[in-house]
Amino acid sequence: MWAAAAAATVLVLAGCASPGPQVADPGEAAAETAAVSSPAEGAYAFGQEATWPDGVKVRVSKPTVFKPGEYAAISDKSVKNFVAVDITLTNGSSAAVEASNIVVRATSGDREAEAVFDGDRSTFPSSRVMPGKSLKWRQAFGKPGSDFLLTVDWGYSGQPVTFE
Repeated sequence: MWAAAAAATVLVLAGCASPGPQVADPGEAAAETAAVSSPAEGAYAFGQEATWPDGVKVRVSKPTVFKPGEYAAISDKSVKNFVAVDITLTNGSSAAVEASNIVVRATSGDREAEAVFDGDRSTFPSSRVMPGKSLKWRQAFGKPGSDFLLTVDWGYSGQPVTFE
């Protein structure tokens, strides 16, 4: 009897565990299974949408070549290649969210890919997003290596999402 009660308790607690972000593919529904397992285990393909348990969603476009302006804030002058992504934060929760709570980091090769601030051409979010609304911005990064991985964490949830 104790074993059955313990097993039931484990099943109930497992059901309460917060699942990681869920993926949505903007392409055909039939390809969803293949898209979820693409790039690498636990990573999402650029263009997919991930949803955290609170309903907040993020989509990151495929990186495009970016040319920083004359006054762009770049600390590592040795980096000569840059990319930009469009990031869309959608508030699927029932309360307003602060876009500044999103943490975006990137790596390229064996180095951290430095975020580039370049006025309106590459910026960081600071707006409040109401329920059912979205905020889109462009963010650029130095790309010292041949690959590019971008990790997004929503409000330090401990459930980061990596796009590649």
